Amino acid sequence: MTQLMGPNERVYALAQGQVVAGGYSFESDLNRQQRNYPTTATLEGGATVEAPVDAQILGNDGTVGFLLSEPDFGTANRIAETINARLGANIAMVQNADEVRVRYDGARPGFAWFMSRLEAVLVEPGQAARVVVNERTGTIVAGGAVRLSSVVIAQGDIRVRITGQRTASQPSFVGGYASDIASLVVTNTKLEVEQGQRDAVVSLPNTTVADLVLALTRAHVDTRGIISVLQAVKAAGALHAEIIVQ
Repeated sequence: MTQLMGPNERVYALAQGQVVAGGYSFESDLNRQQRNYPTTATLEGGATVEAPVDAQILGNDGTVGFLLSEPDFGTANRIAETINARLGANIAMVQNADEVRVRYDGARPGFAWFMSRLEAVLVEPGQAARVVVNERTGTIVAGGAVRLSSVVIAQGDIRVRITGQRTASQPSFVGGYASDIASLVVTNTKLEVEQGQRDAVVSLPNTTVADLVLALTRAHVDTRGIISVLQAVKAAGALHAEIIVQ
């Protein structure tokens, strides 16, 4: 277990479980094979909270507060309207973009029943335009409807490959071997530089991120190159979405 401490050096949670590295590395002598970054990993939902949390569901004003993890006025308004339609008029009020408060009048069968009714309310949240990229694993996740403005992209790269191979030299002569002759191990190093062909991609109006990724893939651009292109397109103001780098 790994202790997760706050700035005050107090242990708030304990983390344990299987980690997802998304890469590997194998090495023998001068030969090495590596994919992504094997020295970093993630652990989803692996923390157990140890510090007590004082929580009061029903406030002193007789209301229950719901906090949105992703603030959005549209989603908050839909939550209030749906609760008012299902449980009664004007019991849900939008406080701000990330909080909705619901009034409990105490006249119902009980607070537990009231909360169960609230938990059963289904609301479709607003979907923000986002592109999530993970350079470690080379993963790109984006909504297919994320739009791009007109843009021209030129992409090219230079790749350097260094390989080493060891060979052994065993001198000998016709009459046999001599005691003062030793074997010699020689390392042969080969350096190769490849310059990728520069490709141009033109984004027309109403082009989506999915179209751009497909075009770059056809141009033989690797995943990390696509991530760099998306970040450059965002910086140019042609990508109308939030880029989240993990």
